[in-house]
Amino acid sequence: MNRILVTFLSFARTSTAAPLRSGETAKAQVESAAYWGKQWGCGNCGVQSAMAFVHLRDVCKLFPLDWLQLKHGDHGFVVIGRDHGTNPSTPHHWNNEAVLCDPWNDTACRMNESSLRHSELQLIYRHEPA
Repeated sequence: MNRILVTFLSFARTSTAAPLRSGETAKAQVESAAYWGKQWGCGNCGVQSAMAFVHLRDVCKLFPLDWLQLKHGDHGFVVIGRDHGTNPSTPHHWNNEAVLCDPWNDTACRMNESSLRHSELQLIYRHEPA
């Protein structure tokens, strides 16, 4: 099997739970996941959410954006509009305007209406305006 494909498939299977590789920033991880997901036309929830994050940031010009994962699980997604002063790990305390974007589950809704609102989350990367 092609070495690049093997590398991508390995990354796609582990991207939401794996720690950052040595020397890699969270921004580089979201960029890399989005790039390879677009190139190969496939990916797990981490790759799909990275693609959504980059699209929302670069094409739709939306911010703030959070790339998040379940802290004690295996699922990645994007949140649009979470107030900076709120704790990213406790969504039940977030502002009402925060919106979940979960391409893996084909879901977009206010976070306070999501089944994830009582989950403990881990922030991977946040994009805010300069």
